[in-house]
Amino acid sequence: SHKTGVATFNVVPGAFRKLQLLVPGESAAPGTLTGKTGTPSTRLAGTAFNVTVNGVDNNWNVVSTITDSVHISTTDNFAILPSDARLVAGTKNFSITLNTLGNQTISASDASNSSITFSSSPSILVTTPTPVISSVTPSCALKFDGDLDIIVTGSSFISSSVVKFNNNSLTTTYISSTQLGATIPS
Repeated sequence: SHKTGVATFNVVPGAFRKLQLLVPGESAAPGTLTGKTGTPSTRLAGTAFNVTVNGVDNNWNVVSTITDSVHISTTDNFAILPSDARLVAGTKNFSITLNTLGNQTISASDASNSSITFSSSPSILVTTPTPVISSVTPSCALKFDGDLDIIVTGSSFISSSVVKFNNNSLTTTYISSTQLGATIPS
């Protein structure tokens, strides 16, 4: 006679050896060659997103006893990055905003122990969001002798956004992702 059964076993992680950085579009896959599956998803400039950093063993298993401090860096010189923070039970989510168009990478390094192997993401494509204008202030003006300062309100503005008037680019000041300032010359 034959018995069919299911064996249950627990995986006990080995020693903490490296960091694993997961960006949107990637998932952890312990026991595989790279430790993850998927490809990074395209990100919109100026829009925050989370990355996950795990403290792992040589087989990409999370070592839940690790509380080392992690430093996040990127090839984007205009990115908004988080302060260094400690892993909690071997893992931590960090909020990042990339602001430079094109391919960027993100890296995580151990700020507590330089002998721990750092982790870098594959290239992440950063694209321009489609801006939406909801209002222009002032909404109208009489013929005037001087320059007219305007505020454009909307969403998805980035630092390189440009206001146009009569198909001419105006000198534009980026105030925030929801406001631009510009001057219509006399």
